[in-house]
Amino acid sequence: MALPEPSLPSVASAPFDKPNADIILRSSDLVDFRTYKAILALASPVFEDMFDIPQPSSSAQDIHRESDLPIISVAESSVTLDHLLRRCYPMENPVVSNIADTVEVLEAAQKYQMKGATAQLSKSLLGFSQVATYPTYAIACKYGLEDAARAAAHVYWKRNKRCGLPSREPIVYVPEMDNISAGALYRLLRFCYGATDKKEFEFRPEARTRPAAPVVPLPPLASSHPFDKPSAKSDLLVQSSDGVHFHVVALLLALSSPVFAELIDQLPDTPASPGARILTVAEDSHMLLWILHFCYPMEDPEIPSDELENIVSVGRKYHLVRMTNAAKRMCGDLAITDALRAYLLAMREGWEEVANEAAKHAVYQRQDVYLPEMEDVTAEVYYQLLVYRWNCLKVICALSREHHTLDTLCTTHWSRSALYVTDPRPLVVVSSYGQLESVGFVSDTLQIRFGMLTVVAPFNGHSGIPAPAILGRYGSTIQNAVPQSHTLAEELKIALLEVCA
Repeated sequence: MALPEPSLPSVASAPFDKPNADIILRSSDLVDFRTYKAILALASPVFEDMFDIPQPSSSAQDIHRESDLPIISVAESSVTLDHLLRRCYPMENPVVSNIADTVEVLEAAQKYQMKGATAQLSKSLLGFSQVATYPTYAIACKYGLEDAARAAAHVYWKRNKRCGLPSREPIVYVPEMDNISAGALYRLLRFCYGATDKKEFEFRPEARTRPAAPVVPLPPLASSHPFDKPSAKSDLLVQSSDGVHFHVVALLLALSSPVFAELIDQLPDTPASPGARILTVAEDSHMLLWILHFCYPMEDPEIPSDELENIVSVGRKYHLVRMTNAAKRMCGDLAITDALRAYLLAMREGWEEVANEAAKHAVYQRQDVYLPEMEDVTAEVYYQLLVYRWNCLKVICALSREHHTLDTLCTTHWSRSALYVTDPRPLVVVSSYGQLESVGFVSDTLQIRFGMLTVVAPFNGHSGIPAPAILGRYGSTIQNAVPQSHTLAEELKIALLEVCA
């Protein structure tokens, strides 16, 4: 059976069919674009560098058989390449009819660092902000197009402003948001509901600045037992970045970390002492001591909570399972005091149980804040938290309306009757028991205070709120069992129903 003939390249339409061209760009669908090195070099520093660097001898496949022109095969389709190259030529810019094609051309323009084409495509993207607000904003954020991001945000803001506050239009999650950070979604909400100076508002990620006060590095830590002196079994010297030596057993490091195992295998024996090899690491003596504690059969070290991010990073770098598990436990503890940070970190690392626990605590945070960790996870992660928080708060609102006269409800974050709205006033619910003063956690206990009446529910991460109790003005307690299968929202509803009965 004869094999099918391979497809032959076709020639692109004018002006990319000139016989006097000096280079051919071949698209992924085998269309040859005859163009000029000078034009490509002026439009793209990527092509300029390519032409300046001496190229190795071309094979027969890299040379056009009839014209002897060099061929550069590119990953873009002929449609994308046509739109891109026309923006490099002195001719009228082509019209891109849909947002998907605009993204394809924009990605190619950024790949080849074509600033002129990128600026033109950014203006084209502005035209989609009215009909595809959320995709336009997401695409603009992904490619760093500040003007397009602001235009889309303005459309969203004005649309909600016409409806009046609270907003009647929730944030709609679109697939394009998978490619932007939670920080980008936060900035959209902040722009619409918190920014007073919208002209100066920036949609670029906030720089991760260090504290204003200079950070004084810790002095080198002298190695302690059993790492302070050579022993009969220590056969490796590990040197920290600040010059401290630790005498260790290479086998323990290799068994704890495949990365250490590979690094040790690559070490040559020291000529003067064949059994004493030296491994230099990038971590300082404090971090190295913690690493060794996790590699040896020793108790886990006491690590400050502000070192959590470093512990996570180092555990990932060396594939240290025990160190990563310790970081996971630290993150779980952080969920009580800094729920949003713990949630973002847990979602980034894939710690689902810790993330779920942190999300429960985040429900009761009184305002939305920006955290640098938002830049490390997708917008979907933050969106899921906001929707979850809104669903929980909605239970409280519904029950208040059902059993009492609800005068006003407003929060200092943007979750309310749509999904997101801001209001500078505190959370207020007026009922026959008086004003709802607070909803929050105190010593692992959920407390909902209505004036002189307080709902107290012991909170457990696995079973939710198993036994809500009502504390009246005289301190009497009524225990009511709640099935452990209930979701947090259902458990809140049952707890509040006991108050309203």
